Amino acid sequence: MQTSPAEEWQRLTEHYREMSDEALEELALDFGDLTETAQQALSSEMRMRGLDDPLAPKARYTPERSGFVSSVDPEARTAGAQDSDGKEGDEGPHEFT
Repeated sequence: MQTSPAEEWQRLTEHYREMSDEALEELALDFGDLTETAQQALSSEMRMRGLDDPLAPKARYTPERSGFVSSVDPEARTAGAQDSDGKEGDEGPHEFT
C-alpha cells in the first residue's frame, strides 16, 4: 500500500521535528537526494528552527562581494623594483624572514 503525499509529508514532518539541529543540518547536506516531499518538510522544519534554509543559495566568498580591494597592482610589483644589492629586475625567488 502506497502512502499519499500528504501522509508522507506529515510522517516526515513529525520525524524531522524529533531530530536535533545538527542531524537536520547533516541531512540537508544531501538535500538533492531527498524526495520532493522530504525536501519540503526538511526546509520547513529548518526555517521554523531558524536554521539555514537548504533551498537558499549558499553565499560564496569572493573579493568583489566582500568589498576587498587589492592595494597591490601585480604589474607594479616588479616595475622599477630593486633587489637587496640595488640591481633592478631580479625576478627570482626571494627569501623573507
